[in-house]
Amino acid sequence: MTQNESTKVTHVQQLATLRRRTTKQLIQNAITYLKQSNRPITVSEIVSVTGLSKATVYRYREIIGEDNLRNYTKFSDSIKTGD
Repeated sequence: MTQNESTKVTHVQQLATLRRRTTKQLIQNAITYLKQSNRPITVSEIVSVTGLSKATVYRYREIIGEDNLRNYTKFSDSIKTGD
């Protein structure tokens, strides 16, 4: 690999790292906003606030955390209510 090719790879890696940091910060800001607004912290809400895709938000689910992320499905609701 030449010096120029090596520099290009390093630059691409730096851009990817910056993009990940920016996305992570966007999601963290959305979670803070949703908590302050007393809105549920769901993937759909985060997508709505940030404009990110669902796939992107799911990639960062460790930020959201299991205690914050509420999954609303008919099946899980029926288990909780005993229906």
